[in-house]
Amino acid sequence: MGSDVPAAYQTELNRLLDQYRAVLEQDPQNPQILVDMANVLLKLERTDDAMGRLRMAAWVYFNREQYEDAIATCGRVFRFRPVDTEAKQLVDEVRKGRLMDDRAIEGALRLGRSRRVSERQVVVLSGQVDREDVTVPQTEWDKTAERRLPTPAPTDATPEADLRNLRAHVLAPRVPPVPTAESPTDLPIAETPTLLDADEEDLEPRDPDEPTTTPAGQPARSGLAAGSTIALELARGAERRRFPRGAVLLAEDDRCDTLMVVDQGRVGLSKRGKDLEVLSPGGFVGELALLGDGVAHVTYRAVDPCEVLLFGGDMLSRVMEDPSTSKALRRSYRDRLQQMALRVSPMLAPLQESDARELFLKSRPLRAKGGQVVVRQGAPSSGLYLVLLGRLALTDLSEEELVLERLGDGDHFGEIALLDDIPEPAAVTARGFCQLIHLAPAQVFRFVQTRPDLYDHLRAGAEERKRHYEELRRAGAPNR
Repeated sequence: MGSDVPAAYQTELNRLLDQYRAVLEQDPQNPQILVDMANVLLKLERTDDAMGRLRMAAWVYFNREQYEDAIATCGRVFRFRPVDTEAKQLVDEVRKGRLMDDRAIEGALRLGRSRRVSERQVVVLSGQVDREDVTVPQTEWDKTAERRLPTPAPTDATPEADLRNLRAHVLAPRVPPVPTAESPTDLPIAETPTLLDADEEDLEPRDPDEPTTTPAGQPARSGLAAGSTIALELARGAERRRFPRGAVLLAEDDRCDTLMVVDQGRVGLSKRGKDLEVLSPGGFVGELALLGDGVAHVTYRAVDPCEVLLFGGDMLSRVMEDPSTSKALRRSYRDRLQQMALRVSPMLAPLQESDARELFLKSRPLRAKGGQVVVRQGAPSSGLYLVLLGRLALTDLSEEELVLERLGDGDHFGEIALLDDIPEPAAVTARGFCQLIHLAPAQVFRFVQTRPDLYDHLRAGAEERKRHYEELRRAGAPNR
């Protein structure tokens, strides 16, 4: 720093660095602490170290799907290092993965480049990345420097994290590296399956305080909008139907174009013989068919003698016009899809339920209609996919459209190309309406780093699938 900066100022900055290091030992992927630390390092003219912290913060933001913050942080790096390979790689992944449009990317980069810490400007540690434009006179330094940082809990010989390279830090040695700019990760599905637009709420992350879909054997209340005048009026005009204990209201493969709401008694849900949950009065029956592909996908069976309200035709349209009921119906659809996957998906079997739900939060919901290509054969890996609802076919087009596998609820695909770092070995095509979730390559690798059982499970499954596909190719029999 300049000679006009008091030595006491440098001492305070170094004291802050020590505090930041202590916090990072407990939370090595705290992006705000990393950015604040970079600000201090810049004031100490340790530019190389500061760039390392900013790069790591950018990747943490990326992993958390805070893409605008990630790009803005890269812009900050470019201000000091116009040609920076790792920052460029992150920007390329966001652009090729179509996680932000080009205009938004350029705007975030401009925002990042505009942030600066001048020689005469004391670092303001306010918890906001973009508060560096606040100039604090040096006479105010003592007050500013006294910002309280979280006190790390005592620990037994916790090693200091290597903060110079995020990818080396978050990936276990046996996990393949995150794809680089030389192995692009763009989604090969730009004109086919789309992110949820108007119905995005169907699969949006649930608020932690929101009641969850309950496990089997416990009552769930998620149904007709209690307290809604419109809904209560409709309830009085609905058809009522009674079912004895043990009766099937709707079977797993039944088609359904009506909505039932439990009014009295309890209804149990199961799929492939596995219990999912138990609905109490207010629970929906048939929402997977109505908001999905017209098929029930689960079996609804009366646990007690029960009575339901039946809405169809014009009555169903009127129910859906009620905002509260419509919102509750979409929320139930989302929760039921997740509960189905938790119980029947082989991919989620190695995970604790809390980890599986975290995976849902990190994923991007996708929808496809019949005939759409979700993954193109020969394309670079676009990540890992989990089928929540629907049917797809995995086809080798180089073998006269040899169908290698048919996929359904709970199945996953994409792990062969992802883990072997090869082009997609086959095309995946929707055979009707499908609801999926998608994890980009970088997200998968970061997620499995702390869950090695999942990585081992995916690797074993990929090897088994490759052997099965090779047998089919050698046989050459059309598997249509």
